[in-house]
Amino acid sequence: MQDVEKALHNLRKADPAGVLADQKKFYDDMHRRFVVMKDTINKEVLQQDGLGLTNAVLLSSGSMNGVTDSDRLHAFESWIAGLIASTILFNGESEVSKWTDAYIIQAWDKGAHHTVSQLEDPELDQELSDLPETLSIATAAGAVAAVLLTNAWSEMEGIAAGLKQRATRAVTDGLLKKQNPKQITEALQSVINETENRRTSVLVHMETMRAAIRGATQTLRLNRISSVTLVAEWLTMQDGHVCPRCRANEGKVFSLEEIEALIPLHGLCRCWFRIV
Repeated sequence: MQDVEKALHNLRKADPAGVLADQKKFYDDMHRRFVVMKDTINKEVLQQDGLGLTNAVLLSSGSMNGVTDSDRLHAFESWIAGLIASTILFNGESEVSKWTDAYIIQAWDKGAHHTVSQLEDPELDQELSDLPETLSIATAAGAVAAVLLTNAWSEMEGIAAGLKQRATRAVTDGLLKKQNPKQITEALQSVINETENRRTSVLVHMETMRAAIRGATQTLRLNRISSVTLVAEWLTMQDGHVCPRCRANEGKVFSLEEIEALIPLHGLCRCWFRIV
């Protein structure tokens, strides 16, 4: 039992707002989309020679008579744009309600509820008479949340645009070098892997933490709490992976506006704050 309690205590320190599980679901959803895209490229470009490098099939389903590398590249650009849209951006979902919205709203709600639980903690060094009898929770339905939703989707669109550009560049390079379908497919798979590894984890972490922090600070405003103390990574994680920028803020008191601008301080920032 003591081991279980210790594990739960460490988890609460590592994930004070309880957003880790939602971050994993967010990333798993993102990863699934990249897998579908890679599988489609493997089928269309490699197995079916979609660029028409060895037989009479183009991604645009046209004739091979008089087809040039320029024709191949034009066909690929149109095809890859549609593939990215149908896998990374809209994998069967409505284009009106973005699939990233649910994860941002969940993070906001986690931050808001965590803050209420802090305010209700009897050990909190707080003049409880200053708080309303019934604590209020700031829901994610306001204009501030709309900005967060828009920003997260804008990041997704940036990833999609960058992926299209790099994939097109890989095919252009392959055509110039007279590469075969296997070589071009491998180059495309490498581009997709690099894009996913380099950008998606940062997007997932950054946008969910930003939403959780905003849900928390808006809830504090709703309950007339005006200042907070930043708890930096080494206090929450205690794992030695604390950047100097975060460590420098440890223990300082900030206004809610300052906290909203500070956390997350960088792409994989794990900082949180405690109420003064």
